Amino acid sequence: LDCPEGLALSPDGRLFVASFLLPHLSVFDPQSGAFLGRFGALAPQPAQPAPRPAPSLAGAEDVAFDSEGAVHVSAYYSSAVYKFDAQSGALLAVYGQGLVSGPVGIACDPSSGDMFVSSYRDDKVLRFTPGGAFVGVAAGADVSPDGEAGAAQAELRARRQRRGATIRSPSGLSFDPHDGTLWVASYATGAVTRFNSSAWGGGRTWRVTD
Repeated sequence: LDCPEGLALSPDGRLFVASFLLPHLSVFDPQSGAFLGRFGALAPQPAQPAPRPAPSLAGAEDVAFDSEGAVHVSAYYSSAVYKFDAQSGALLAVYGQGLVSGPVGIACDPSSGDMFVSSYRDDKVLRFTPGGAFVGVAAGADVSPDGEAGAAQAELRARRQRRGATIRSPSGLSFDPHDGTLWVASYATGAVTRFNSSAWGGGRTWRVTD
């Protein structure tokens, strides 16, 4: 390990650890501490005549498992999320490029199975399907009901600021398994904000509750 940041237990009980300064995940037995292996580092593929360039896993921050047992890793410097098969280590998808900026925290919504990713540099929490398709901005900057714009958006932001609801430099994410609320830790404000799922403007978004 080198600057370990995130960790999560797999459905079969193994401990997966993301090291910020290493291009791979490390896997351990949580009972004995025995090292079980690693995956995620790039490897040459000489047998392929024209291999597709693989993305670089740089600045691994957090780890989360989706409802089907695949492991997702947020990579700060890559500004992307990597999805691996938790058994074979095969890279299944890379998503979020051009959408997340400095992803840090990642969590799986137990009700929908979607992945939520904190975008540290632009004060947002983004929502993706487990396959990596972008669903929308779940919390933070520019969240508003469908069709709401201009002065209405400005008033919405002002109302949130008055309530202390603005998230800045979001880092850790966690879902409450009992009521489905989303907790977001903000590095820049030194606060934790709770959001609840609600139907708003015809789509599922998040509203501040605390």
